[in-house]
Amino acid sequence: MTAQPKKRTIVESGDGGLGLGLATFTANGEDLGPIIRHSFDSGKPEALMQNLRSIVKKKEVEIEELCRLHYEDFILAVDELRGVLVNADELKGMLSGENSHLGGHNNVEDMCQDSIDKAAKEKKVCSEFNDWLVHIRRMAKQIGQASISQASLARQKDEEMRARQREAEGHSHAGPDEHLYTLDLENTEEESALHFDLTPVYRAHHMHTCLGIGEKFRDYYYKNRLMQLNLDMQISTSQPFLESHQPFLAQVAGFFIVEERVLRTADGLLSESQVETIWETAIGKITSILEEQFSRMRTASHFLLIKDYVTLLGAAVNKYSYRITQLIEVLEKSRDKYHQLLLECRKQIDDILTNDSYEQMVIKKEYEYNMNVTAFHLEHDDAIPDFPYVTPFSSSVPDVCRIVRSFIEDSVSYLSYGGLMNIYDVVKAFLDRLLIEVDEFMVLLEGVNWIAEVAPDNSNDYVNEVLIYLETLVSTAQEILPLEALYKVVSGAMSHISDSIMTTLLNDGVKRFTVNAVLGIDIDLKMLEAFADEKFDSTGLSDLGKETTFRDCLVEIRQLVNLLLSSQPENFMNPVIRQRNYGSLDYKKLSIICDKYKDSADSLFGSLSNRNTHQSARKKSMDILKRRLKDFS
Repeated sequence: MTAQPKKRTIVESGDGGLGLGLATFTANGEDLGPIIRHSFDSGKPEALMQNLRSIVKKKEVEIEELCRLHYEDFILAVDELRGVLVNADELKGMLSGENSHLGGHNNVEDMCQDSIDKAAKEKKVCSEFNDWLVHIRRMAKQIGQASISQASLARQKDEEMRARQREAEGHSHAGPDEHLYTLDLENTEEESALHFDLTPVYRAHHMHTCLGIGEKFRDYYYKNRLMQLNLDMQISTSQPFLESHQPFLAQVAGFFIVEERVLRTADGLLSESQVETIWETAIGKITSILEEQFSRMRTASHFLLIKDYVTLLGAAVNKYSYRITQLIEVLEKSRDKYHQLLLECRKQIDDILTNDSYEQMVIKKEYEYNMNVTAFHLEHDDAIPDFPYVTPFSSSVPDVCRIVRSFIEDSVSYLSYGGLMNIYDVVKAFLDRLLIEVDEFMVLLEGVNWIAEVAPDNSNDYVNEVLIYLETLVSTAQEILPLEALYKVVSGAMSHISDSIMTTLLNDGVKRFTVNAVLGIDIDLKMLEAFADEKFDSTGLSDLGKETTFRDCLVEIRQLVNLLLSSQPENFMNPVIRQRNYGSLDYKKLSIICDKYKDSADSLFGSLSNRNTHQSARKKSMDILKRRLKDFS
């Protein structure tokens, strides 16, 4: 009974031993060949296969568990590995590029030496440019002074040319002169160019452009020059502006002459907008300084000295296309202030007249005669008298003439060379003041006897006063005004006189007037017309071919007088006669004046029997004209 259980144990032990052996061999990685041969030798290959399958299933479970535990770490490791591969490729490319770059240079030392040479040249060029900045600022004043001197010489040539032209015009009135015009061969060369060296600027600009930092250098140049200009614009407080204005303005002129040359020749180093901006800034500061200084001026001669230099500055920089409108506007605004200072000469005249003894001058020498008489045309005879010579006037006359001449010359000097200033605006203002003076004389028309019973033998008082004033005016204006301006002044005065007479006749102040009053106006007109003709010819205006003469400016009042003195005034209504003889007369004005016109100065109780046939016929014709004018109205 004990033998059977033992046999069953051996069989179970045999199967279990095979499985355990396989597990041990597999775990240790040993050769399974002996076990497999034993299984086949014992005829139990199925048991071997079963145990192998069991071991495989067990290992699969272990592998699945292992993969489950380390899956996330595995994925991260794979991603990191891929990143390492990408970085490795990039590093490989960079190393290849650097290797190619280094391979293109035979020697690293040559590369370093080339860079060192460029740096040394750049440093040298920059040093030369900085030295140039210092040098050109010192030179700017000399450059400006030279340019302003050239402008002064050009002005002098212009004055000489105009003097020769006036002399030629004077000869042309006297007759042809074979020596009238001569060719001036002197000073025909063009103004020499202002020399200053810009080579350091060109070199520095070119060097920085080649190095690829041209914009940096352009900014450096602009800022440094702008800083220099700001320093130049600071006027000296240690000396009066009268003494410092010339070097101050010359420095500014020189600065902008240099900038214009740089703009034109330095291949884009400066732009037009940059130059225009700094010019507008500078001219704004200059005008502000001038306005302040002019407001403090108390001496006309100092005022004129500064004004002249400012106009020369304008002429100098205007050649380089800089706009000088603001400069001219400052001088224009200061014109009245200057003339107010000039008018202080009235005090000098008052002092002369107060201290004058009013005794006739006794002249003992010819030079005294020339200085006090000939210089002011106080004698009509040009012959030198015997000395000692007793003048018909006191010493105050030439003294006053000297002051008046100085006033006129200084006034003309200020008005001259004003650049954009229109001289005819000045003439217009002068004409307005002239007409005010004429009006003061024309007030004397109120004293005319408009109902005179007897025809006058002489002119009215007002016309004598007006002619004296105009004679003095034209003589003075002829010396200082251009012909066109003189024409404007005198023709304006003549037209104003004609209008004043017409206005007087139209106003209610004249209730009625007679033919005798008209005859008096006719005498006045003849004197005015004679004066107009003489001045139109003597001033040379007749040679200009003007369509309207000075006499023509009186045409309206002349046609009115002719009509009132006509034997048949009704002919005015004839279109042909009216166009030919009375074209300047207005219907409405004529109607008003004719209503006031009486053929004779009859008293309130006078008789018509005193009138002759001629007067009656003219009265009838005038009555017809009055009716037709009313019908026409």
